Amino acid sequence: MNVPEIDAWIQVIATGSTSEGLSVAFTSLETAFEKKYELTKSTSGVQDAVDAMQNAVAVIPRDDRNLPTLLKALGVCQRIKFIAPSNHLPDIVASISNHRSAQNIAEANASPDLPEILHSMTLSLWKAYEFTREMGYLEEAIELAGKSVECTLDDHPNVHVHIYNLGRLFDARLTARQSFEDGEQATSLILRAANLAGEKGDPYLVADMIDTLGFAMLNKYSTRLERADASEAIFIYKTALEVAPDDHPNLAGILQNSGRAMTVSFYTDEDPVKLDEALTFLRRSVELTKEGHYDLPRRLHGLGVVLRIKFCDTQNLSLIQEAISCFDKAFQLEPRGSGKIGMRALEVAEAIALRCGVTGEMMDLEEAISLVKEDIDVMEGRGQGEFVQVLEDLGRTFIQRFKVNHHSKDIVEAIATFERAIRSIPSGSYLIPSLLNNLGTVYEERYAADNHLPDLDTVIALRRKAVTATPKDHSRLPWCLISLSISLLKRYRTVSAFKDVEEAIQIQQEVLQKVSKDHGMLGCWNMELAYSFLAIYGKTGSWDALDKALELMRKSFSFVLDTGLVDIPGRSTALGMMSTVMRSSQEEVRKAVGYYKEAAVALYGNTPSRLQAAQKWAEHARTFDIHSSLEGYGRAIELISEFVGLEQTRSRRHDNIAQISNLSRAAAATALEAGDAGKALNWLERGRCLVWSQLNSLRTPVDELRHQDPSLADQVVALSKGLEESSGQASGMINGGLSQQNPHGAASSVDLAIQWKEVIARVRQKPGFGDFLGAKPIDMRELPACGTVVIINVHETRCDALALQSSWANPLHVPLPHLSLEKTRKMVDHLRESQRKGSVRIRGAEELEEADAIDDERGVQRYRKKPHNHDLASGLRDLWNWVVHPILGAIGYMDQGRSERRPSRIWWCPTGPLASLPLHAAGTYDGDHTTTRDFAISSYIPNIATLLKKTYPEKKDGALTKDGANILIVSQPATPGHCRLPGVLREVAAIQEITQASTCTTLHLEGDKATVKTALDSVPSHTSIHLACHASQHLEEPLESGFALHDGKLKLSDIIRENMQDAELAFLSACQTSTGDEKLSEEAMHLAAGMLAAGYKGVVATMWSIKDQYAPQVAKDFYRELVRLGTEENGGFGAGRAAEALHYAVDGSTREHKDQGVEGTELWPTIVAANPPQSYLQTNVVLR
Repeated sequence: MNVPEIDAWIQVIATGSTSEGLSVAFTSLETAFEKKYELTKSTSGVQDAVDAMQNAVAVIPRDDRNLPTLLKALGVCQRIKFIAPSNHLPDIVASISNHRSAQNIAEANASPDLPEILHSMTLSLWKAYEFTREMGYLEEAIELAGKSVECTLDDHPNVHVHIYNLGRLFDARLTARQSFEDGEQATSLILRAANLAGEKGDPYLVADMIDTLGFAMLNKYSTRLERADASEAIFIYKTALEVAPDDHPNLAGILQNSGRAMTVSFYTDEDPVKLDEALTFLRRSVELTKEGHYDLPRRLHGLGVVLRIKFCDTQNLSLIQEAISCFDKAFQLEPRGSGKIGMRALEVAEAIALRCGVTGEMMDLEEAISLVKEDIDVMEGRGQGEFVQVLEDLGRTFIQRFKVNHHSKDIVEAIATFERAIRSIPSGSYLIPSLLNNLGTVYEERYAADNHLPDLDTVIALRRKAVTATPKDHSRLPWCLISLSISLLKRYRTVSAFKDVEEAIQIQQEVLQKVSKDHGMLGCWNMELAYSFLAIYGKTGSWDALDKALELMRKSFSFVLDTGLVDIPGRSTALGMMSTVMRSSQEEVRKAVGYYKEAAVALYGNTPSRLQAAQKWAEHARTFDIHSSLEGYGRAIELISEFVGLEQTRSRRHDNIAQISNLSRAAAATALEAGDAGKALNWLERGRCLVWSQLNSLRTPVDELRHQDPSLADQVVALSKGLEESSGQASGMINGGLSQQNPHGAASSVDLAIQWKEVIARVRQKPGFGDFLGAKPIDMRELPACGTVVIINVHETRCDALALQSSWANPLHVPLPHLSLEKTRKMVDHLRESQRKGSVRIRGAEELEEADAIDDERGVQRYRKKPHNHDLASGLRDLWNWVVHPILGAIGYMDQGRSERRPSRIWWCPTGPLASLPLHAAGTYDGDHTTTRDFAISSYIPNIATLLKKTYPEKKDGALTKDGANILIVSQPATPGHCRLPGVLREVAAIQEITQASTCTTLHLEGDKATVKTALDSVPSHTSIHLACHASQHLEEPLESGFALHDGKLKLSDIIRENMQDAELAFLSACQTSTGDEKLSEEAMHLAAGMLAAGYKGVVATMWSIKDQYAPQVAKDFYRELVRLGTEENGGFGAGRAAEALHYAVDGSTREHKDQGVEGTELWPTIVAANPPQSYLQTNVVLR
């Protein structure tokens, strides 16, 4: 019926008519508005109809036989008028009242219309229940629907509709009360209705009913998590899709519910294929739903949920990115005042929290929360149920944000929100238990954050109230009881009150006795009981408690295998179990390794858990099966790239790297114990310097790819450039309810990294590119033709060196039996104490000896030098005897003698705490005074890949050339906020004296001319740079380290963005420029490595500091030797011979200062060099 026809019927009613005429008009309008709303979800025009109908009914005699029909039609139109966005409660109350009047008259007159009146009245009661969540409405609706079915004749044309309606009402009560009996009733009735509809030959109606039957079956599954119900739901939806015609108006809805059923099947069968099938259904459902359709937000939500689930199993960030997009669009499309805005905001928050958990970003939901609060203000005083639901969703959103951002104000807001929700409903409402438990969760989060015991007491009190408020037959009661037991166990672990653990065990045992033997949570709940006994063992040492715990863990794991239930209980069970198994027999250890292996090799699941399982597998297997241990370490090394990815913020990557700092060294130690030096070498390479390796991967040439797929190559280049420029955010912010871009429209580094992984995956599908950017074994033939690379692995189980030369087929394994991890740490502590006594960590400190005043504002104290040479010599002697001497002997360098000819080259690559020790300065320091320098020119490399990357093309006999070189000199003799460096003036003068006599040109920035911007602008146009200033190491954010210039810090993150392919040499005459974070010792996260990453082929840097009085002479001698060596080889000024130049420069400076009475130990340990074949150079002059 069109609008003019509706208007015509309203006019008939308004102008008056006979009872018969009114009956026809009323019925016509009822049918017209029902059809109109079904097709368009529009309620326009119904207000005029209701007004006219009310006026007409008011004058109809009470004994008119058509009055029940008129009252029912009026009630139907009032129900339609009530539907959102109106939701004016008096409308639905009036609809129920008019239906009730119609019922009374029809019953009194035994009217044949009674079944239809009762049926229509149940629909109004149902609407009232959905809006208010008052169970009285639902109970009356079920009662009347039952009467409607009873008084409907078997041959009535709508008998199947009435039965169907009753089944749906039982399903609604199932959702509210979680009573299994309601689920049985719902599925039985809907199945009966569907069979009756099938007899009538209406495929559209049959498909709808089968769809609803599947939905009811899934709700029934949720009460006990029985696999049979999930399997039945799958069969039902398969049937629905077979029955539904292609033009079925609700085909998208059936597809959505089919996707939900497949998702449940994934949980019961743990079959990843089911999730893929679910995504196929849900994506098709969204595709079929037109923009503006009222159900589009719900279907986007369904797709987002499954994407979120798959992300949790795969850690594929592109999935959670798509989920966030779905949830965000649903949030934007949801009409304000619909009652679902809070739920939509919560969906966004939960998805973002998952992404943040992997990437380390922060969460910004201010706009979304603001909109939810506005919605709450609009809804207050309207439907109680929807109002409370929005409050609950908002409270959970605050919890999610607190978990990510850890702002205490979110806890305060969450508490206030849940308390407001509880105050808003009657004490007997079925919503009370959920609200109490959620409020308890808020206090639990706060307790976890600050360990304030009264918060935990509050949690337990709230959990008890939730249990009391839950009906005894409610399927959620076991969950409430288990939650209470877990909180009691937490308090026992804190205050050791045995009554708490006793009560927890009693609760858990009672729950396990009462629930069905097919209940899907039996495995997890057995595990909770195991944890309780394990807690008793931890407090008392009771072996009986431990035996019970292990028995329950095995039982729990068997339930997991039987049910296939996901939520990673099998993995977490294995991990929890292994924490105690090591106190048991060898047989238990073997079982533990089996469990760990199963968790580690899983293709899906939480990456940190799988990595932890792999490490545990390897560690425990090493005690009885070293080959299995090697397999475990191999799996752990494979998982590193997932655990530490470009998609993470810098802070998160550093946190994750710190957690696995020992992994590569442990793996290498095990491989060496097994006699596999090649495996040890490759594992050390793959497990160290992860940040720099990722950065280098962004600079991989794509020439070959461009020949095959120019467009894909362009994408690789564009994304690599964007990622390199971002250098990984130290921290990021992701918004909810907003565009996922920054204000300038540029994607975040996390978004770029997600795209990067997708593009690389596409590249690897191309023929010949399967290993693009993949880990490749070290090819020793690519090493420098002269010299030796030495990797030293320091682990608590053993210490070894691996020596590599380009002409060797395999690495040379050199055991270091006299070295240990503990000795190495003591040497580091010993050297640091010597440095502290000599104040060699801050250049310029010696100037304070003559200071007449103390600068209180900067906290500078008077300096008094203490003798330390003897202590330093002792540490360097140990380093020689335990490390350097055995290695030099094994590689044949000691056979060369201490001749006047040029010493051999060596590139040191130490691991662990050994990276903080000056191997180049190790020696006997006795009468013979033998040192490393007598046999080798030393350099240091972070890893082998860096050395290969910096290898120079050879010219003539190996000389390297660089014509037209120029140097940027940046000096700060008096940086604001730092102690003065008067030696800098002499240092710069000495450098300019040398360079002026060569072909080099210089640009000198000093004092207020040396600003951060000026320096950065000048860097690309100069092949080399000399920085004479203070520097600082930022331990929390290594890439925030930098050089102190006149107006601020020249950050490492700014420098590495430059990526200067033609750069040669960087001389960092600044404090501790090759000293990294001890927690990231395998990463070489220091300024020297950063300069290499920026593109410099050689870097001279400092491990701590030499005195300001020595620095000018060292710099002068270094540049003089560099120019001399370049001239001898017919080369120019560059990094090619920097290590050698530094070696001779230090020799000269040492001899000169020794003639003045200065011991070599004051200078030698400060100066090191690291460079490639003729020369990559992290050239560690340990200058400031």
